[in-house]
Amino acid sequence: MNVFLIGELNDSNRILKDACAEIDIVFESSGSISSDSQYLKTMETATLYDNIILDLPYLRTAVSGFSEGLTILRKSYKGTVIIYAPNTDYTDEMLKLCYANGFTKVIRDYLSAGVKRRLIEYLSQQETPKAEQPIVEQNREETIGVTKKVGIIGIMPRVGTTTQAVQLVKTLVSLEKSVCYVQENDSDFLDSLELFFSEVQKDSANGRLVYHDLLFYKDRNYAYSKDYDYMVTDYGFASSEQLPTDFYSNDIRIVVCGGNAEEVAALTTLSHQLYRDESIIYIFSFIDRDDRTEVLDLMGDRREMVRFAPYTPDCFRSYADSEALYRELLGFREQQTDKPKRGLGRKKRR
Repeated sequence: MNVFLIGELNDSNRILKDACAEIDIVFESSGSISSDSQYLKTMETATLYDNIILDLPYLRTAVSGFSEGLTILRKSYKGTVIIYAPNTDYTDEMLKLCYANGFTKVIRDYLSAGVKRRLIEYLSQQETPKAEQPIVEQNREETIGVTKKVGIIGIMPRVGTTTQAVQLVKTLVSLEKSVCYVQENDSDFLDSLELFFSEVQKDSANGRLVYHDLLFYKDRNYAYSKDYDYMVTDYGFASSEQLPTDFYSNDIRIVVCGGNAEEVAALTTLSHQLYRDESIIYIFSFIDRDDRTEVLDLMGDRREMVRFAPYTPDCFRSYADSEALYRELLGFREQQTDKPKRGLGRKKRR
């Protein structure tokens, strides 16, 4: 197996070569590209390789006819195309062109460990034949993607982050918005959902699970190639050092917190970073009503951004208090028509 990098090898992308060496994959690069005509010839040459990596930061400054090269790959290439776009937002125009042509394998990590993990993951997958891949028409480029992104992350494990994310998705469904949930963490949530609940449907063609009319993705690349009003990304929990850089690119940013000593300490550790962003909303789980004033005092000048999660023992069930919280948070004041409440589905027999 071999890999061909469209771009000049440099300090920022050398990690790709190192990762290929670790898994015994032959790595080559195109070298410097000085014109659009050279770029197109390079694309034609690249179709002879098993895998192609497009270095988006390099091509952004090297060529002006980026989309023409993508057309060559879409029409004549049957291998794996990987987009190397470290720390690039999903609203980036070049990245949107990649999605429009059906290329959804994207490496947005910028740290070495994340880049290696994602590259090895993509290279170890068996590629679906191009003829079977849904291709978005080029005249829809400007409308592709998510209208509004919501990021939600916990200050620590077990503070109810996923519960709040699912409740947020359910509220948006009740508001008749098209919405999806994306698991951007290493938890077993979606794997367990698929394993234990018989009503879960696996939509492999679109890379998602469907449960009680809710759409769940393990890979955000699939989600972003669709048109949704909202995408809710569950980042799991923050490290002790910082939140993911990508978290700050969301239109609505939510941090789920708790009130015990360890959880308050974790919030305090990250407060110097969080408080630089005045738009972050803080949702506190498991806080008794009698203790809420104390929590508000603790949050100081961020008290106006604090919300308290109601009791929600089943994340898939509808709760009036929870829907009211998220309607207010999202800016929807009007009361919606109540829909039948649903809890967990029938468990699979094992």
